[in-house]
Amino acid sequence: MKGFKINKLVLTGEYVDSKSISFKKGLNLLVGPSNTGKTYVFQCIDFVLGKSKLPKKITLSKGYKYAHLEIEEYSSGETSTISRSLIDSKYQYYPSAPFENIDDTVPIPLDSKLSKNKNISSLILNLCGFNQPIEIKKSQTNDKVNFSFRYFAPFILIKEEVMISERSPIYTGSFTERTLRLNIFKFLLTNKDDSSLVKIEKKEIWSAKKNANVELLEKLLMDENEKLSTLEQNKDKFSKVYFSKEDENQLESIQMEISTLNNEISKNEVLKNKIQSDINYNENLKYKFDLLREQYLSDIERLQFIDEGSFLLNQLSVTKCPHCGEDISENKQHEHGDIDMNHVNEACDYEIEKIRINLSELEKSTFTVNSIIDSLQEDLTKAIKAIEECKYRLQEVLNPKLAALNETWNNRLEYEVIVSDIEYVNHQIGYLKELISETSSKKQQSPNKSSDEEIINALNEGTFPTLLETNLKECLFYENESLPIKFYKNSDQELDFLINGEERETFGKGYRSIIASIFHITLLMYCQVKGLPHSNLLILDSPVNAFRDLEANEKLPKSVQNKFFKFIAENFSSEQMIVIENDSVSKDLEKNINLIEFTHDNNRGRFGFF
Repeated sequence: MKGFKINKLVLTGEYVDSKSISFKKGLNLLVGPSNTGKTYVFQCIDFVLGKSKLPKKITLSKGYKYAHLEIEEYSSGETSTISRSLIDSKYQYYPSAPFENIDDTVPIPLDSKLSKNKNISSLILNLCGFNQPIEIKKSQTNDKVNFSFRYFAPFILIKEEVMISERSPIYTGSFTERTLRLNIFKFLLTNKDDSSLVKIEKKEIWSAKKNANVELLEKLLMDENEKLSTLEQNKDKFSKVYFSKEDENQLESIQMEISTLNNEISKNEVLKNKIQSDINYNENLKYKFDLLREQYLSDIERLQFIDEGSFLLNQLSVTKCPHCGEDISENKQHEHGDIDMNHVNEACDYEIEKIRINLSELEKSTFTVNSIIDSLQEDLTKAIKAIEECKYRLQEVLNPKLAALNETWNNRLEYEVIVSDIEYVNHQIGYLKELISETSSKKQQSPNKSSDEEIINALNEGTFPTLLETNLKECLFYENESLPIKFYKNSDQELDFLINGEERETFGKGYRSIIASIFHITLLMYCQVKGLPHSNLLILDSPVNAFRDLEANEKLPKSVQNKFFKFIAENFSSEQMIVIENDSVSKDLEKNINLIEFTHDNNRGRFGFF
């Protein structure tokens, strides 16, 4: 079950003793004479639940700075505490913390009004099972307001002056809020808000927007007509351009040949680069052969020089030893092994012959390399020529033909695009003309006055009137008496109901008070039956003895009072009802309820709240 119950109300201050009052499930009856603080308790609960007005200051409330409300969720059994300053009205919320534990709990600040931040309204509405955000229609032109808990509060916190009012129990506040209050009641019975409604604008604003829309559409139509004229002119430029099947085949053939030639160029470029690489390799090899040939020739010259030098050396008279460099004289004996010059000459001749053989082989290799280079040069020339021939055909023959065909193709394509654009623009012109005609002839939607009648009809066809009739019989009228309930719009254009054909407001004040209470009790019961959101908490301030100075014929008989309290006690054991009254109930009922009595007597029981 959604909703919550109030475990206790506690008032605290720095230099005063805490004051509290505890409540239970079922019927809680707070009784006592005037000036004992009963109304102050009601005002404090209302204040903590979001009322902007502070509780009335009374002498005994001096020094108290905070009002705390310990609440318990029905669904989870979780207990939390809501605290509000009696000085600056600021909130602190202590989740999952009974009042006794708030000093050990980090509080969450709450805004006092509905906002994007955490706020008291969203907190309470969530506990009641409402899915937010909720939008409620407030005027016949479908203006809307966001539904907050304070719009729901008059259905669960019913003040004593409201009880006996001749005004329908659905309405509170200004008469300008009639539409809003009706749609709040409709929402509570259906859980369907008015977020889907579209605002109906004032006539002058609607007319101005309509004229502006027509002007805009006419400007767009003019632009489309200008665009159509330009397209028609461009169409004439390309109307004689044709791209035949033969042109298409030729274009395809040229593209295929271009592709083939590009492949051929690419292949020959690869071949050319390979040939050039081979030529470079052989040129390098030839260069190395030339260096080796020069080396061979240099070695032959050196050996020949040695051969000739040895001959000339033998013709010289020796004064110094060629081995050790010592002076040689006739008288001085000096011996070394003799040098065999013939042997030296033979060795030089042998080496020269060997080099000449290598030189001969080198000449053959050089000839072979030169032949390879010559052959590669011929291949390179052929590859370059093939590339040039392909490029020539591409640049001088195929590309011009391709350019001409592409130009023809593009011109024809441009023609087709223009034709398509003309078709689209003509469609747009037709569409804009329809919109202009439709917008020009459009009539403003009138405020839906029939919507109120639809709400009333749906209400009368539903089960709420039957449930209200049943409850009224149990408390006020005979159960076997026919008591049809019918909702209607009264002379003040407010939703009210007839009881057996008699207007509710014509009943005496005492009966009106009970009827109003039963109406709100029925709403709670209806929401339970239909599975609709509700607090499942109801607080009634003086439903039986709203005013002590009622005339005798307007006061309720004691039997009716007892039936009323018995009805609540028997039907609301799981929910919470808090009823504030002046007088107590019969002894038989006291044992089935939580009776809290303020005696206004220092010698008996609890004097009052303070």
